[in-house]
Amino acid sequence: MHSYLLALTWGLSAFILYKVTTTILTRRHHAAEAKRLGCQPAPIRPARLPFAIDNLRRSLKADREKRFPDDVVAVYEEMGRPATWIQNIMGTDMYATVDPKNIQAILATQFNDFSLGPSRRGSFWPLLGNGIFTQDGKPW
Repeated sequence: MHSYLLALTWGLSAFILYKVTTTILTRRHHAAEAKRLGCQPAPIRPARLPFAIDNLRRSLKADREKRFPDDVVAVYEEMGRPATWIQNIMGTDMYATVDPKNIQAILATQFNDFSLGPSRRGSFWPLLGNGIFTQDGKPW
């Protein structure tokens, strides 16, 4: 039993270290790319708990109550109505934007610079199959 707990502790510690390290490296990469493109840094949605567990719980509760879109608007208002912001959920930074130029870049002028990522594809594939909401690049 003792070796099982020790292995679990080491595994959990390694996972946390991995998530923290990848978050820091990803933020540095995004900051360098933003600087290269002349972008201003996006504000980060505050969280009280590690890995923004409090924000995740809030989003899940809003989803259960069928008011997730309204909660996203509430977060936007709470943050002071930024054109673009970052929220970290479980060690993964997610960007949200209402800026028309950013939306145009994502959907048209710089489409190839963006991707849905494996999490979104994996989450939506069982429901939506092979389509525009689950594809990137040429298949899209």
